[in-house]
Amino acid sequence: MNTTEDQAKEVLAPYQEEIQECIVSAWKYYHSYFHDIKHIVSSRSRASIIFDFIVNNVRQKFQGRKNVYISDKKRLFLINFGDKVVLRFKKLRNNKAACIPTQQTLDFFCQVEIPEVPSPKRFIVGYQLNNIQTEIKAISVVYPQSANRNYWAYNLEPIEAKVYDIQPEQIVMDQVVVPREERIIIKGDLGKGAVKNE
Repeated sequence: MNTTEDQAKEVLAPYQEEIQECIVSAWKYYHSYFHDIKHIVSSRSRASIIFDFIVNNVRQKFQGRKNVYISDKKRLFLINFGDKVVLRFKKLRNNKAACIPTQQTLDFFCQVEIPEVPSPKRFIVGYQLNNIQTEIKAISVVYPQSANRNYWAYNLEPIEAKVYDIQPEQIVMDQVVVPREERIIIKGDLGKGAVKNE
């Protein structure tokens, strides 16, 4: 039997704010830590780094919590809430996970049993960026039916995710005023470097 959106919301309600914080904090930390080089980091690398920050945040917030279980098997990092729902964290595009469609991933999406992986209904919680990828525009809970279809998806309540400039920081030079007596006038052939003080 499929889990309804209302049932999922009821299970996740006590944890919703912390889940959002794990994602938004990871986004902000990435931009703070990689501020000077983020313009050379590919979108794929950025997603991987942010995922690692999310995992670290989730461990810090939920490790040891009652009725909350963290699993990291078969290269799947999952958080299980009371054996009712299991969450996987991903970057999303149009409420679809942005990932390589391995067989394990397809099995996860299709709710197929995976050995050593918790069996409650599996959801994806992910962040969606704006068109120029400078801001988190939504954090969503998705109940996948397959790699390309969802049973449903809903956005968590808005939480601030600051817009960050994706261009390298511009260097602003202070204007320097040179006294008239120290100015140089260039005369003659520039190739010969002929100069004369005023």
